[in-house]
Amino acid sequence: MTIINPLPYTFFNGTVADATQVDADFNQIVANVNANGAHSGANSDITSLTALSTPLSTAQGGTGRTTGVPSFLAFSNGSANSVAGTQYFTVARVDSNEGLVPFGVPVGGTLRNMYAKSGAAPTGSESYTFTLRKNGVSQALTCRTLGGASASQDIAHSVTVVAGDLITVQLVVTGGAISTGHQVSFEFDVNP
Repeated sequence: MTIINPLPYTFFNGTVADATQVDADFNQIVANVNANGAHSGANSDITSLTALSTPLSTAQGGTGRTTGVPSFLAFSNGSANSVAGTQYFTVARVDSNEGLVPFGVPVGGTLRNMYAKSGAAPTGSESYTFTLRKNGVSQALTCRTLGGASASQDIAHSVTVVAGDLITVQLVVTGGAISTGHQVSFEFDVNP
């Protein structure tokens, strides 16, 4: 789509232009921009954006992504109940030995928006702390469920991964919290 249609007059360097001709071209430019250009504010003028090198933020009405709909990863310690101390789990395995449970990431991307849900809430000073680990190292993506709550989240941090990275969720149970099952999910934005 063109915003400005061909102008009624064409001017060349070194020639004298009549004011009515200049006005006619200017008026057509103004009319075409007003009729065909995108308007500011909320509107339906823009129907697609292609070749954006910088994604629109959520504040600008975008998703903040260049890859469309995100994927999700969900980990669970299944029917195995948590016990006091430290455990590691991924898609379908739980163990106190992290080396037995890592999940190999098949493609590069970014993990964000961690959400943890427990089958029962800890009480008093008891807590469940969930931390994403990459290649055996704790990452900034972590959340802590405190007494009285059964869920927690971390929407402030993200972790980049490359194909072949090994990830696990570390669960630390403190204060004698009740034995229960847990699930942890992440948004996974795959690299374009």
